[in-house]
Amino acid sequence: MDENINPVVCLSSETFEMILNHLTGRELIRLTEVSPEWDTAIGASHILMNKIKVRITNAHQMSRIMDDFKSSVLMSPRLYQHLEVTKNSIPGGLICEILSRPNQCWRTLKAKCIRFESEFTDFMSLIESSIEELEIEEAVKCYSSMEWSLDALDAIDHNVAIIEQLRSLTLPKLKVFRTKRMYPQMLYEAFANCQNLNELKTTAGTIHISFIQRILVQNKHLEVLHISSYFFRTLFLTNFCADILKNLKSFAVYGPFKTDDVKMKTLQENFLSFLHSHKHSLETFSIESWIGADALNYLFNLPQLKCLTIKKDKLEETSDWTSLKLKPSKSIESLVIFDRSQTFNVMKTFLKATPNIKDLSLFLMNQEEMEYLSSNFPQLKSLKIRTLTASDFRDLNLFPNLEYCFVDTFFVNPYDEINNEHFIKKGTSRFVELFIKNFNYFL
Repeated sequence: MDENINPVVCLSSETFEMILNHLTGRELIRLTEVSPEWDTAIGASHILMNKIKVRITNAHQMSRIMDDFKSSVLMSPRLYQHLEVTKNSIPGGLICEILSRPNQCWRTLKAKCIRFESEFTDFMSLIESSIEELEIEEAVKCYSSMEWSLDALDAIDHNVAIIEQLRSLTLPKLKVFRTKRMYPQMLYEAFANCQNLNELKTTAGTIHISFIQRILVQNKHLEVLHISSYFFRTLFLTNFCADILKNLKSFAVYGPFKTDDVKMKTLQENFLSFLHSHKHSLETFSIESWIGADALNYLFNLPQLKCLTIKKDKLEETSDWTSLKLKPSKSIESLVIFDRSQTFNVMKTFLKATPNIKDLSLFLMNQEEMEYLSSNFPQLKSLKIRTLTASDFRDLNLFPNLEYCFVDTFFVNPYDEINNEHFIKKGTSRFVELFIKNFNYFL
């Protein structure tokens, strides 16, 4: 690359963007280092800058390189749109300093381990008009002398003013809102007026129920809803969703839940009614508890359902397992069955009802199960297994079309290195992608 070439002079902005649009964000960053002219041209392009993200991952590093950081990011003329801040409790004030850069239009923000003080209102006001996707994880309070309950806050004029400021926010462009371990109740006040959400994913618990219910009422056109098991139980015991949320494409429940038999019957009846209202829209479903044979039977009748995840130990021991009569689904292509006590019978029950699956995830798999799978589901392209031994690994070659394999824990015999190496080489030569997370040794 000739550093003396000025791309702005030689090419129109449209041609320049068209040529470079196929590059990744990392490749574009390297290209900005060719010369100041290239840096300026890329930085001024809204289309190209959409591929570049500002990522801060360590507060301690930031304190050591703050001057370089300010010159490269805070003082840069680049029109950044995406910010990701993670790890080590980065102060909310630092984020505000980044977000307040002039002429910026922040579209996405992912913030993890953030210490928010009173500047949370400033933080939200800086992104209110432009933010489209917001993800907050592990947001914590810095006040040590008070609780973040509304009763305590109402007694202090300053904090009442903060709440009023948060409640005045509209976030008109916010389409995607994700929260995980966002504990302070007051933070949810900022989203009370959101009306254009397409996606809501939250692990909010019982103390946040009123806030999340308010968001659901004002966003009846949600397509993606992922909630905690606590919130799920409250929603469907009260049948809160009876008249809202008619066109969900993705629904998931995080974590298991328990309740007594009487309440469980009510919950299951209300949930089955909920599924009926999404019969022609639901494409993805995930749950980590038993929801009853009737609801599961109905799921296999949904014409648009493509991805199904069931995470529940000892499925065969559930009270109405024998009532499970799954009708074969032609639409389901991805199946996840996470049962630590998984039996061959459980696996076959679901597989017989999903003849067209291409992606399969199981807790474990032995040679018998592999032979059954390879004989009956030769179309499998992706396989994820929680635990697998080296001797069973070689049988992956039985799958003629398997391209992707993911193993969470791979067990090898430390006293049989020759066979271990043989099995691994035999099983790895033909994959587009093979990922093994952990190697464990058994004696």
